[in-house]
Amino acid sequence: MEKIKTILLAIFVSAIIVGAGYVVSLQTLDRGRTEPYGPAIWTCLFYFDGDNNLADYNEMLTDLEYLEKVGSTPEVNLLCLLDRNKADDSHLYYIKKGGHEEFPLSDMDANYTDEVNMGDPDTLTAFTRWAVENYPAQHYNILLSNHGGGWRGICWDDTSGGDTLDLADLKNSLSKIKDIIGKKVDVLSTVACLVGMVEFAYPLRDYVDYFIGSEAYSYGSENTTEGGLLIGNWQFDKIWGELVADPTMDPETFAVLAIEYFNPYGPWRAPPFIPKTQSSDTLAVIDCSKIENVTLAADELAISVKSKLAWRSRVELVLQTAESYSGQLDFIGIASYTNFDLYDFAEKIEPLFGMADVQSACQDVYDAVDQAVVAETHGSNAADGDHVNSHGLAIYFPQRETEYNAQYEHIDFARDTSWDEFIKEYWWQ
Repeated sequence: MEKIKTILLAIFVSAIIVGAGYVVSLQTLDRGRTEPYGPAIWTCLFYFDGDNNLADYNEMLTDLEYLEKVGSTPEVNLLCLLDRNKADDSHLYYIKKGGHEEFPLSDMDANYTDEVNMGDPDTLTAFTRWAVENYPAQHYNILLSNHGGGWRGICWDDTSGGDTLDLADLKNSLSKIKDIIGKKVDVLSTVACLVGMVEFAYPLRDYVDYFIGSEAYSYGSENTTEGGLLIGNWQFDKIWGELVADPTMDPETFAVLAIEYFNPYGPWRAPPFIPKTQSSDTLAVIDCSKIENVTLAADELAISVKSKLAWRSRVELVLQTAESYSGQLDFIGIASYTNFDLYDFAEKIEPLFGMADVQSACQDVYDAVDQAVVAETHGSNAADGDHVNSHGLAIYFPQRETEYNAQYEHIDFARDTSWDEFIKEYWWQ
């Protein structure tokens, strides 16, 4: 009789699991995760590139520790590719509650041994292919964590010669990932400085539904030498904890959790001699299907103002007053590699140019940014280094002609707009 009860119970549990849309063997449930679940509702990939000075702060290890407070479930897979700043210290993990299970890197690619180049787009593609083949899901979230250089790219790998995912690399990988998944990536998250730009979002539009990025610095978590965990801007346990608690949430709802749980930090300074008096206080969720209109509006603004640079001093005033973001201050305290909030840039220009075409272009910028930015957050105290006039999307404009980077002309946004011509006309008319 007991044997019959056991069989009936097994059939009943199996029916519940299959009826809910998941294929999970009782054997797997009995012995813990040693076989892939699937299909889940969400598969989340954490591309933790710590192969640089961020490893000194144990940033990615700390974020991994917070994720292990949550752990994967049959409905939500949490997967991690972690690279540290030594040779042969790359790791592929399935994240479980309280720990993780490691897989050989050769599972991703037979040529991989113990070290991968996180600045190589093929690495991101291989990681995603492995995840999709072994942990299929209805929705996919990819998180890129490392240094950010705005339109210059993301994910520098020091032990691979400083290789980085520039925008062409990222586009190349995401194009292949779209083919692997069979649709766009639902949410692309970034824990990186300065990537919340129209230039960064523009090449994502055909491959990503929602993009999350910061216009300003992005402050990472830290495991201090005293053993204390310091939470960065992203609260991993709370964001993915919410997803695990309610895996049926749609991609936009999930993306907005990054804003709801955003943890501002600053102002802060980088020793020993470069002051960074701005806060890590900005983050935005961008609807990539609307970024085309932002690009068209920025192009319209560039064309209309470029034709009126006889009034150059008015643009100069904008560069002095519009909300700006910089990777660093130089030795005389002037921001370098400056980006500006696109919305605020237009707001500062509009009252200085009374012409109808400029007024119309500025209004188009306001409307396009409002439609593209699903949610955003920023600080409210400028005296503390907060970016109080942020709206979610920045744009490049160097404050000095010597800082103009001609590589900008090769990115998709510059090729498809007149923004680079506007910059050059301003500095070299």
